This record gives sequence, C-alpha cells and structure tokens, in this order.
Amino acid sequence: MKRNFDEQILGLDKQPVRAGASLQSIAKAISVIWPKLSTELQKELGAAMATEAGKPLTLGAACVSVLMGAYHDEQSLPLPDRAKRMQLALRLNDGGEQDLTPEERDMIKPLLIKGFGGVLIPVVVAEMLEKETAPLKAVG
Repeated sequence: MKRNFDEQILGLDKQPVRAGASLQSIAKAISVIWPKLSTELQKELGAAMATEAGKPLTLGAACVSVLMGAYHDEQSLPLPDRAKRMQLALRLNDGGEQDLTPEERDMIKPLLIKGFGGVLIPVVVAEMLEKETAPLKAVG
C-alpha cells in the first residue's frame, strides 16, 4: 500500500509535532522565569523559536528514527535483521509516496513504543501506517 512519508504528524491541537522541545513548553518556561514578558514579546519569541525548535516530524522521519534505534532488549538481534531495518530506513528517508508492504509495516509498528515515549506519536504513526494515502497531487 502506498503511504506519503512526507506527511506531517499532528498533535492533539492539530498542529505539527516538532522534533525536539515543544514551543509551548519553552514559552511556558520563559514566562515562569520572566513573568513580566509582554504578550507581544512572547509572540515574537515564539516566532523566532519556531524557526529554531526543529522541523515538523514526518511519518518518514518517525519511521527512520525507530528503525535505526538501538534497543536494550535487542542487543542480540541478528545482523540480517539489522540490515533489513537499515535498508528500509534508507528507502523511507527519501520521503515522498512509497509502497509499504504489510511485512515492512509489521517491522516498524513494534518499534514505535520502544522508540517514542508516551502515547501520541506511537498511536498516530501506527494509524498512519495502516491507512493508504490518496495519490499526491502535483503543485504548479
């Protein structure tokens, strides 16, 4: 089934999840430390942080991250299995619309919990892996 590995992962607020610290957590920390920060200055700071805090996390980046991860319970994972993961990660790293076999999907899904803490990212990525995406439309 085809999936768009450039598709952004959205949070509960329907905004792209960013790799690294969230802008909201950084803004809260700053406002606690510097309570007299004006609303206008907070907005300017938020805009500046948006360019520095990291790119939106995509389906491809999340999959590559878990495929390339080192997990404590897999220290004795055979080399051929590691090579399969690396080959898939290299392919998905190219992004765009790609076919993903059920076997490849099943290789990624158990790694999501190991690679990402919490609930949001593993659940959203697993759902994205299950659905087939609509064909990409050319822009122009």
